[in-house]
Formats: sequence, structure tokens, C-alpha cells
Amino acid sequence: MNRQYIRIIFSKKGRKEKKSFKDFFETIMSFAICFAKKKFTKKEDVLQYVNFVKKNLIKCNVNVMKEEDSPDEIILTVKGTQVSLEKKAAEEGYLKKNLKTGELDVFVVSKRNIFKDVDKESFMSDSEKMSLLYSVLDDICVDFEEVKNILPLTDDDTRLLHVSKREGKIIDVIPLHSNPEKIKLWKRNFMKTPIVDGYVNPIHEYYGSEVALYFAWMNHYIRWLSAPGLLGFFIWLHNKKDDSVSVDNSYLLPLFTIFMVCWAVLFIQFWKRKCALTTSDWGDDLTSECCCTQYLPDFSGELRECPITGKTVFFYPLHKRYLKYLKSIIVTFGMLIVAFSVMVISLNFQGYIHEHSYGSSFLHFPKIQQFSNPGAIFDPRGGGPCPNLLPLVPCVVHSIIIAILNGKYRSIAMKLTCNENHEKREDFEHSLIVKRFFFEAFDSYIALFFLAIVQADHILLRAELFALYTADSLRRIFTESVLPYILMKRSRKKNKVHSPLVEEIQQPEYEQFDDYLEMVIQFGYVTLFASAFPLAGILSLVSNLIEVRNDLFKLTYVQRRPRCVRTDNIEPWLSILQALVWLSIMTNVYIFAFTTEQMMQLFPTLFTIEESQDVSFGGSDHSHVLAEGKGQWVVIIAIAFEHALILFAKLFYALVPDVPYSVRVENKRREYRHAQLINNKLHMD
Repeated sequence: MNRQYIRIIFSKKGRKEKKSFKDFFETIMSFAICFAKKKFTKKEDVLQYVNFVKKNLIKCNVNVMKEEDSPDEIILTVKGTQVSLEKKAAEEGYLKKNLKTGELDVFVVSKRNIFKDVDKESFMSDSEKMSLLYSVLDDICVDFEEVKNILPLTDDDTRLLHVSKREGKIIDVIPLHSNPEKIKLWKRNFMKTPIVDGYVNPIHEYYGSEVALYFAWMNHYIRWLSAPGLLGFFIWLHNKKDDSVSVDNSYLLPLFTIFMVCWAVLFIQFWKRKCALTTSDWGDDLTSECCCTQYLPDFSGELRECPITGKTVFFYPLHKRYLKYLKSIIVTFGMLIVAFSVMVISLNFQGYIHEHSYGSSFLHFPKIQQFSNPGAIFDPRGGGPCPNLLPLVPCVVHSIIIAILNGKYRSIAMKLTCNENHEKREDFEHSLIVKRFFFEAFDSYIALFFLAIVQADHILLRAELFALYTADSLRRIFTESVLPYILMKRSRKKNKVHSPLVEEIQQPEYEQFDDYLEMVIQFGYVTLFASAFPLAGILSLVSNLIEVRNDLFKLTYVQRRPRCVRTDNIEPWLSILQALVWLSIMTNVYIFAFTTEQMMQLFPTLFTIEESQDVSFGGSDHSHVLAEGKGQWVVIIAIAFEHALILFAKLFYALVPDVPYSVRVENKRREYRHAQLINNKLHMD
């Protein structure tokens, strides 16, 4: 088996040493473990710590291959042995192909000869080797007597890297790219259409299941967008033929609303099934049962004796965390007020909020709104100078400010979540995702909900939705790939003395949250306002064909290689998507009944027409209101429509299982085979 290499980096002030590009390629399948310079006051202290780590690496079947000096670092090159990787694979329940049956079985070291290609390099993928080697290093433990003057250990945690991180001696553990493999992956997948079968498998082999599942979800999403995209496009073409027909009164839009809600329900359920089938084929479906919970090194608290194990562990009172949750809520609420204020100012500049608007007594600012009056610079009807350009400026600026606010809140949310002192990585990530998604979704949707529910103007809603959607798509491509790539090229020209290794370490960290967030926000645009913007599907389809390549480019050339993490789901994003599906039922029914005239076309006697002042600012020249004494019937019809859609969703979720029958059978077979192999091993012992 190809042995894997790790780079452990200790910071120090030392002599300058140039490295050749050839030496850099010796870091294939490697990590850079960065030690904080400020924690080592003397050169002797760094060397002592290097020798201490070397000793413990050798104890755990991790061989030290090379020691290098750089201006600010000491770098150890180490390799994991075949024995250490196979042992860890057995502990974590890796599935490998049985030589006789051709099926995946849980790997057992004592039965290694029954597995196909066990002594070949291809026995484990690149991502599996990286993941296993990281686990080997992460599990290196030391005893109290050996490190009592170096690291403060507890009975519960004696892991060298874990405690070193907690004490600040280690800044980060950074996986490094295998340059030939990443370039090969990029060239292979760039020309492929993202919807073809097998598109995700090379990504899984190199990056692991956590990253690959995002691309698998994108593959599923793009495929499923073709139906609403084409249908929405045909409805738009049909409405264009008749000037009297629009989104406001089209008889096809209620049918499209029903279709979109059903589509969203089917999309989520069939993704669950595809996810289960995909991870089963990858051999990652038993991860949650086989892998241990990951704990955070920064967790702190009072040292107490555990009543279950009797060991000394850190304990953090729940009431203290609740107080920190309260602090997070207060700070987030303050940021939401800022975001709402920006939205109000933007809508005033665009003329969407004027003196006749609902809530104008406290939301209308005449000195700002005057710029959107007829003939003014931002006149939405094109009566001012540069009519095709200047009216778009407020919306573009609003989109830019949204991105800035999201960036500011990103650092605030990280600090708030760290302050909450979570023990488990999963709890930390879920808390961070909830904060950031709630804020960024509020920032993205608040103007649309205001126009749909408060203003009830479908023309303004559609204009704002199209403008925000387009500006956000262009901003995403430019800020995530184009701009970072340009800055990286300029940095390389200015700092030619830096080795490729240093350049890679200095690249920004890959945040999968951003990729998921953008697509989930887009999913909300497509589903929440389907009856007002039927073109969202086709625009998303085209945008995502570019986005998926943009994401792969970003992973390959712009950002550091992420850790190879095994997982069998995309939680908590799946729960957020399901919440958006339920919310979309309510928003689309409301738009059908109250924002547009779609219900009025079916039940004209329930409504009357009133003149609207929004026409002066690019909105509708009239609005429909409930006829006297008919309001209860409109509410009854809307509630019945909503409940019918909810009933369909509930029935479909109940009748179609999340996991296909073949996968359930395969999981049971693997569990049975694993138990057999373990029993045979016990009998042999």
C-alpha cells in the first residue's frame, strides 16, 4: 500500500532555507500541523517539543521520514504504515469489497486476506487514506508522567494533538493537496455535465463523502430543476403572447403553484433515497454507528468526577450555556434590526415605500424616497437619466450591503458560538449554522416578504426578486472564485520566495457552509415565491451549471484542501430544506389568494378593485381587496387549499420510505456479516 505522508509544522525563528519544487511533491497525501510561534520562547523549547512528538509518533506506527528548517518553522515529514491505517480502518468500520462474494463487508484486520486488492495501492482511496491518517495522529495519546511539565492532561483526554490545540501550541491541522491528483480531477470533471452518472465518484475518492455529498446534492438539484425550469419558461412564453395576461391574473399560475409544491416535496424525499443509495455504494452508510463522536479541543469547564466512568472530566453547567444562548439571541436580534433598516432604506430609494404605502407613517423617509419620484435619478419607470442603468443602482447596492452584513455577522456568529463552549463538534456546527442561516435568510428574504405580504404588489415583488436573484448570482461567482484567484496570483508575484507549501497553507479555508447556504437560499427563491416568479427555475438551472464548476475550481485552485470527513447525510441542511418546503406552501397560497389576482380569476365575486398609487413607482395601478362580507370565504378557500397541499405532503412522506428497500436489506446483511467476522475472530483468539 502507498504510505501516506504528514507534515507537522513547528513555528520558530530560524535560518532561511530554500526548497525545490520537487521537494514539495513529496508532500503528496500530507498534513501541515502548525504550532504557534508565541508558545515557544527559545529554540531549545521547539527542539524539545519536536523530539517529544517524534517519540510518540514512532510509538503509534507513524514513521518520521524527514526534518526540515524554514524561516519560521520546523517541518517533520512523517508517514503512516500499512499496519496503522488498516487498524484504524477496522476501528472505524470501513467497508471494503469481499474477494469471494464481490460485496462490501466491514473490514477486519484478522480477515484481511478475504478482501480484494488488500495489498495494492488502490485498496483505499485518497480520501480514505487521508481520513485514516488524520485519525491515527489525532488518537496519539501520552501519559501523565511524561508530559506533566508540558501539557495539562485529564483522565478523559490524553490525546497529544487535541490537548496541544486546547493549550494553543497547535494552531491548526491542514490537509495538503496532491497536486497531480487534484489537477487530474479538475480536468476530468470540468468538461463533464454535472448531471451525468458517475460525476461525483472521483470527487468522493479525492475529497471524501462530506464534500462529495454536496456535489451529489447539486447533481440531484440540477436534474430536478429541469422540470420546473422548462414549465415556468413555457408559462412565461404563453403569457407574453397576450398583453392582458400576466403573473397577476394568469390562470396557469395556480396550477404551477400546485406543481411547485408537489415538486419540492418529491425533490426532498427522492434526495433522501438517493443519498442513502449513494452512501451505501460508497460504503459510508454505517459511519454514524461506527465512528466516535468528535470533541472540540477548546471545550473548558470545571474538573469533576464522572458519575458513570469515575474519570475526571470537564463539566460545564447547562444554565451557563443558556445564558450564553440568550446573549447570542440579543446580539443576533440587534444585527437583524440593522438588516431591516437597510432594507427599508433600499425600498425607499427604489420608491417601493412611498407616502401611500402601508406603514408609511414610520417606514417612509421623504428625503430618501424623493430620488425615486417621476423624473428623478432612480425613477423605476425609467423617466430619469440613464433609464436602463440608474434604476438598478439601489438594488445592486442593497445586494452588496447584504453581502457585507453577512460577512460581518459571520465573524460575530463564530465568536458567539465559541463563547457558548460546546463540547462536541456536531453541536458547535449546528449552532453556528442555525445562527448564520437565520440571519442570512432574513437578510435575503425580508424585502420580498415585505412586498408580498405588506405591500401585496406582485409587480414590485417580481422586480425585486429578479434584481436580487441576478445580483446575488453574479456577486457569488465574482467574490468566490474570480477575485480570490486574481488576489492569489498577485500575491505569488509579490512573494516569489514563498514555497508552494507556504502558499497553500496561506490560502483561505474551505467553508462548505457557504456553498450549501447559497443553494438553500436559491431553493427558497424557487419555491417560496413560485407563483410570482416562474422563471426562477430556468434561471437557477443555468446558474447552477456554472456554479458547480465554480465550486470545483474554488476547491482546486483557490482554497485549502478540506479535511476528508465521512458522513452519510447532509444534515442540518436537509432539515432546513424541509422547513422551506412547508413554508413555501403558506407563502404560495398567500400570494395566490391575497398578493396576486389569481384567486380572483376563479372567484371574481369575492373581490373588488381599488386604485393603487404604486403605479407611479413601477408597481401595479390597482389592487384587489376583499368584497364586503366575503372575507371569510376567501380565508376558507385559502386554508382548504393550504391543508390539501399539506395533506399531500404528509401522505407522500408516509407512503414513500426515506431509505430504499435494497439499501435496508444491504445494511442488515453488512451488520450480520460484521457480527460473523467478529465472532470468528473471538473463537480464533
